[in-house]
Amino acid sequence: MENNNINNVLIFGNGPVALHLYLTLKKQGSNKVGLKIRDSLKAQKFYEELKKEQFILEGKVKTQLPAIAYGKTEVKPIIQSSKEILDEWETFILATPCDAYSDLLENIPFTSLKKLKTIVLVSPELSSAYFIKIILEKRGRNDINIISFSNYFGATNLAEGTYTKIIINALKGKIYLASTNVNDTEILKWVKYLKNMKVEGIICKNPLIAESKNITIFVHSPFLFNDVSLKQIFLKDSQKRYIYKLYPEGPITKYSIQDMVNLYHEIMELYKKMKIETFNLLEFLNDSYPVLEESLHLDEIKSFTDKPKNEQIFLLYVRYCCILIDPYSVPDEEGKYFDFSKVEYSKIFLDKDRKWCIPRRPAEDYSKLNLLFYLSKYYNTTNSTMEKCLKKYELFYNELVLEKGIENINKSCYLHQRDNEAKNLYSYINDFIL
Repeated sequence: MENNNINNVLIFGNGPVALHLYLTLKKQGSNKVGLKIRDSLKAQKFYEELKKEQFILEGKVKTQLPAIAYGKTEVKPIIQSSKEILDEWETFILATPCDAYSDLLENIPFTSLKKLKTIVLVSPELSSAYFIKIILEKRGRNDINIISFSNYFGATNLAEGTYTKIIINALKGKIYLASTNVNDTEILKWVKYLKNMKVEGIICKNPLIAESKNITIFVHSPFLFNDVSLKQIFLKDSQKRYIYKLYPEGPITKYSIQDMVNLYHEIMELYKKMKIETFNLLEFLNDSYPVLEESLHLDEIKSFTDKPKNEQIFLLYVRYCCILIDPYSVPDEEGKYFDFSKVEYSKIFLDKDRKWCIPRRPAEDYSKLNLLFYLSKYYNTTNSTMEKCLKKYELFYNELVLEKGIENINKSCYLHQRDNEAKNLYSYINDFIL
């Protein structure tokens, strides 16, 4: 393993992604890694539990992964207030939902942080780097480079009943990344960091291209914006179900896969108008979590875009049947493989101020899709499936507001239409990129 030389890093967040980043950076030899936690009930519980565990973070696996992707490490320092952030950090990593980026950066004392040169976005949306660059320029820090990943490089969750122990279920095969500075050498360190975990890091021309390859917009939208999933999330169905299982155990049906295919075609039509490179969805998904060739032949995957929609629906349905279990895991004595699709829904909950909160899945996914929907209006492209997904979420949201009262909903969960952001991005792309 090569030392990645990513040093003096402050990670924002205390969820499973932030904790996995902390663990893997420490295991790869980063000399100083800190954790900036949020002012929330979950963050308080995380900190209290961490103290009881003598500040030891643990990551376990249920399948075969590189040894540096899991293990134990001590978590120090932990920063609870933005006022505690001193001029000792070279890199910030935002391991939070992308719709929290602007609020998170609002209280950072950028003018006093002279050593800060890079901000890494782990799970951005289309245009995240662009909008953060605007925020930084207004704060007099146009010297800071932004690196966007296409996605977080793994599939990780908290172990049941804990806030300091994570389960790393899988690592993606490929991650796309790009910097706002085309001459940025720091990005090569992140490619090395990924390579050490056997994840291929592919550098793109600009962040917009890397962000366009965010896999969640293609998967979460059809699998979350339906009655099965939203009834789970909004506490309307007490039956235990899982996000990536077939109906009735989960939301995956021929019809949700049909929505996935239709949404893919709508987004590719939009990307063409935006002069963003389109891609083969099945190949793209297979690059992240591959299936065995005995289940789907490589030529079927490669020729996906040449097939009619009904065949694309069939192939994607086969794919999701194939990854109900992890085909690369080691079976137990009864021949059972790791239950890869057993991913629980996060449900609405009360925060420390007794306000109702909607979890990141699906609130963040609604926000991402909402931006694409308004972009499609400016580019005059097809958007009927986008609109269908958005309206389904809005129906459940409005029922929650009616039931609980708008005054009892956390303001961060309010519906936000992103017409103005789409308009600004449309102008930027046409004036400066095309």
